[in-house]
Amino acid sequence: MTGELFFVIRYAGVVERIQRVEVAETTIGRMATNVLCLPDSAVSRNHAVLVRTPTEFLIRDLDSRNGTRLNGQPIVEAVLPAAALVEIGPYQLKVCHDLGSAQAEAEGVDDSTRNQPVPVRTNEDRERCKQQLTPAQRRVYNELLSGRSEKEVANKLQISINTVHSHSRAIYTKFEVSSRVELLSLCAGHLTQHD
Repeated sequence: MTGELFFVIRYAGVVERIQRVEVAETTIGRMATNVLCLPDSAVSRNHAVLVRTPTEFLIRDLDSRNGTRLNGQPIVEAVLPAAALVEIGPYQLKVCHDLGSAQAEAEGVDDSTRNQPVPVRTNEDRERCKQQLTPAQRRVYNELLSGRSEKEVANKLQISINTVHSHSRAIYTKFEVSSRVELLSLCAGHLTQHD
């Protein structure tokens, strides 16, 4: 019997978000109409589909231009094993079967940030960073803090998902974080502060 499934999604090695698979067929591709939108030119418009069966998850490449890789191997269709790594263009989708392991994966495994401490900020520092955002970035920032996916933010703000993605990267840079997980932790004040 298939249970829950979460993807920890990295873009070019940096954690972007955690996405829960909630439907029987999860379409994956560059177009905003996909359930899982990966806005990069190396991703086909309709790149792959994830299908939930009563006993397993199957991933199928939809004759994409650059192919789909599972644990480093190109696939046409394959069963998605536990802790698998799916590669689509510059995106890496790490498979987790519960939210706790997805959060642990997002917070602790990203090699690009593992040995780099997240800067500790005061409330004043956070406010200063926020004031440096453009009005458009501020709107995206507020939506990101609400927990919406980039696709949901794009729909709510009526802008393209590529624009949301660009604003998100700029926001992470200004706050000196590498992922939404770090941004949420920073803004929720969950980081330990030292003198």
